[in-house]
Amino acid sequence: MRQPGKSVGFFASLRRLLGTVLEIAHVRLELLGIELELEKRRLLDALLLGLLALLMAGVGLVLLCGFIILLFWEGYRLAAVGVMMLLVLLSAA
Repeated sequence: MRQPGKSVGFFASLRRLLGTVLEIAHVRLELLGIELELEKRRLLDALLLGLLALLMAGVGLVLLCGFIILLFWEGYRLAAVGVMMLLVLLSAA
Protein backbone atom coordinates (compact mmCIF):
# COMPACT_ATOMS: atom_id res chain seq x y z
CA MET A 1 0.00 0.00 0.00
CA ARG A 2 1.09 3.50 -0.71
CA GLN A 3 1.15 6.06 2.02
CA PRO A 4 -0.41 9.38 1.16
CA GLY A 5 2.14 12.10 0.47
CA LYS A 6 4.99 9.64 -0.09
CA SER A 7 6.18 9.32 -3.63
CA VAL A 8 7.78 6.12 -4.74
CA GLY A 9 10.06 5.40 -7.57
CA PHE A 10 13.58 5.89 -8.68
CA PHE A 11 13.52 9.69 -9.00
CA ALA A 12 11.87 10.20 -5.61
CA SER A 13 14.48 8.00 -4.00
CA LEU A 14 17.22 9.87 -5.84
CA ARG A 15 15.78 13.21 -4.67
CA ARG A 16 15.76 12.04 -1.03
CA LEU A 17 19.34 10.77 -1.40
CA LEU A 18 20.45 14.11 -2.84
CA GLY A 19 18.71 15.94 0.02
CA THR A 20 20.49 13.76 2.56
CA VAL A 21 23.87 14.31 0.90
CA LEU A 22 23.32 18.09 0.86
CA GLU A 23 22.30 18.05 4.52
CA ILE A 24 25.42 16.06 5.47
CA ALA A 25 27.60 18.50 3.52
CA HIS A 26 25.94 21.44 5.29
CA VAL A 27 26.54 19.90 8.72
CA ARG A 28 30.17 19.14 7.85
CA LEU A 29 30.75 22.75 6.75
CA GLU A 30 29.25 24.01 10.01
CA LEU A 31 31.55 21.70 11.96
CA LEU A 32 34.55 22.95 9.96
CA GLY A 33 33.60 26.54 10.77
CA ILE A 34 33.34 25.75 14.48
CA GLU A 35 36.70 23.96 14.44
CA LEU A 36 38.37 26.91 12.71
CA GLU A 37 36.91 29.33 15.27
CA LEU A 38 38.19 27.20 18.15
CA GLU A 39 41.63 26.93 16.58
CA LYS A 40 41.75 30.71 16.09
CA ARG A 41 40.87 31.28 19.75
CA ARG A 42 43.47 28.77 20.91
CA LEU A 43 46.13 30.47 18.80
CA LEU A 44 45.20 33.92 20.14
CA ASP A 45 45.31 32.60 23.71
CA ALA A 46 48.77 31.15 23.14
CA LEU A 47 49.95 34.43 21.61
CA LEU A 48 48.60 36.39 24.56
CA LEU A 49 50.31 34.08 27.05
CA GLY A 50 53.58 34.36 25.11
CA LEU A 51 53.43 38.15 25.15
CA LEU A 52 52.68 38.09 28.88
CA ALA A 53 55.69 35.83 29.46
CA LEU A 54 57.92 38.21 27.47
CA LEU A 55 56.64 41.14 29.51
CA MET A 56 57.37 39.34 32.77
CA ALA A 57 60.85 38.38 31.54
CA GLY A 58 61.52 42.04 30.69
CA VAL A 59 60.41 43.19 34.12
CA GLY A 60 62.57 40.52 35.73
CA LEU A 61 65.57 41.63 33.67
CA VAL A 62 65.08 45.25 34.72
CA LEU A 63 64.82 44.22 38.37
CA LEU A 64 67.95 42.08 38.07
CA CYS A 65 69.86 44.99 36.55
CA GLY A 66 68.67 47.26 39.35
CA PHE A 67 69.71 44.72 41.96
CA ILE A 68 73.21 44.36 40.51
CA ILE A 69 73.64 48.13 40.23
CA LEU A 70 72.56 48.59 43.84
CA LEU A 71 74.88 45.79 44.89
CA PHE A 72 77.88 47.62 43.41
CA TRP A 73 76.64 51.10 44.37
CA GLU A 74 79.60 52.19 46.48
CA GLY A 75 82.63 51.59 44.32
CA TYR A 76 81.72 50.23 40.89
CA ARG A 77 78.39 51.87 40.10
CA LEU A 78 79.28 53.06 36.58
CA ALA A 79 81.03 49.82 35.70
CA ALA A 80 77.97 47.83 36.81
CA VAL A 81 75.67 50.03 34.72
CA GLY A 82 77.94 49.69 31.69
CA VAL A 83 78.26 45.92 31.98
CA MET A 84 74.51 45.46 32.44
CA MET A 85 73.82 47.73 29.47
CA LEU A 86 76.21 45.72 27.29
CA LEU A 87 74.68 42.41 28.39
CA VAL A 88 71.16 43.60 27.63
CA LEU A 89 72.15 45.03 24.24
CA LEU A 90 74.05 41.88 23.28
CA SER A 91 71.17 39.63 24.31
CA ALA A 92 68.77 41.82 22.31
CA ALA A 93 70.95 41.55 19.23
